[in-house]
Amino acid sequence: MFVIRGKNGEIITSSEIETDGQEITYRTREEARKALKELERSMPTGFFQIEEAKCMNCGETHNVIDFYSGNYYVILCANCRQKLAMGQLGKIGRPSMGTTKKVSLTLSDDMWDWLDEKAEGNRSKFLREVVANAYLNNESE
Repeated sequence: MFVIRGKNGEIITSSEIETDGQEITYRTREEARKALKELERSMPTGFFQIEEAKCMNCGETHNVIDFYSGNYYVILCANCRQKLAMGQLGKIGRPSMGTTKKVSLTLSDDMWDWLDEKAEGNRSKFLREVVANAYLNNESE
C-alpha cells in the first residue's frame, strides 16, 4: 500500500466526502504514481513523493491495510491487526482532547516555512501545543 506525502513527510489529505478527510491510500505503486502525476498537474512538481504506507502502531510497511475500527481510520500491519482482534492492542486513535474545528490561516511564505520547520511534519500537534501554552500562560496571569 502506498501514500503520497510532502517531501517533508507532511500527510496529504483530501477534502472529498468519500475520503472523509483522511490520507488517501493506493493499493499499488502504479496507482500512486498516476495520482501523483494528476496532483502535479495543478501543483508545483517536486513537492510530493510516493511512500509506502506504515502501520500506525509499529511502523511496519509490510502487509498493511487501511480500514475503519469503530469511528477511527487506521492503517495496521497483519501482526497489529491480529492484536487488535484479540483485544491486545489497546484503544485505537488519539485520546479525545476536545472539540475539533476547522480554520483557514493566512500567513506569509516565510511564516509557513518557519511553521513547517518547527512542526516537523505535524502542524496540528504543533499548533495545539502553541495554543495550549498560550492558554496556560494567560490563565496564570
